[in-house]
Amino acid sequence: MEWASWQDFVLDPDIRLLGLQAVQNLPDGNLLVFDHSCGSSISLFAKRIRHLMPNPGAAAKRGEPLGLDECRPHCQQLEELAHCDRPCVRARDRRLVQWVLQLKRGSQ
Repeated sequence: MEWASWQDFVLDPDIRLLGLQAVQNLPDGNLLVFDHSCGSSISLFAKRIRHLMPNPGAAAKRGEPLGLDECRPHCQQLEELAHCDRPCVRARDRRLVQWVLQLKRGSQ
């Protein structure tokens, strides 16, 4: 299947955001993972779409990835979609998850 734009992809009712697959020591390797109603999954590097968020400067790097002792467990579980307020580079991609969810809710 092809979509004409990123927005068409996100707003497709057959597409569901599963979550963020965070890579511990490679923040630019973080993936947004989606599934399609046909049963296939689609992964997208978060860095490819960060610039699309409103006020992308707010999503700028805020620090190095935190160790597991300092983190909340959000990034350790794919299905955890909650916002994170920790001063960590992965927090920007958690904001990206929230933005995608907001786009999907706004289209319903």
